Amino acid sequence: MAHAMLENRLAQAERDVSQGQRHIAQQRELIAKLERDGHDTKQAIELLHQFEQLQEMHVADRDPLRKELGSGRARPASCTRLKKARPYLEVVRRAIARL
Repeated sequence: MAHAMLENRLAQAERDVSQGQRHIAQQRELIAKLERDGHDTKQAIELLHQFEQLQEMHVADRDPLRKELGSGRARPASCTRLKKARPYLEVVRRAIARL
């Protein structure tokens, strides 16, 4: 894979990881607020788990790209796990919109 293409994919993967970290932090804050106010947190916790699983997929997509660019050898990175996560992205987007 061309070096520029790898750099573009890595940049997107870095953005995905960064955004995922923000989503997880926001969800944890929401859960803490719900708990303080005496509300049920079951759905919020389930969503947090989904965010965390998605974050693992983002990291799994990013790390091989970092390694490829660091080694100077361009080998195709597998993004199968991220592709499997796509159906969850709409759920995540809707949940974030409700925050």
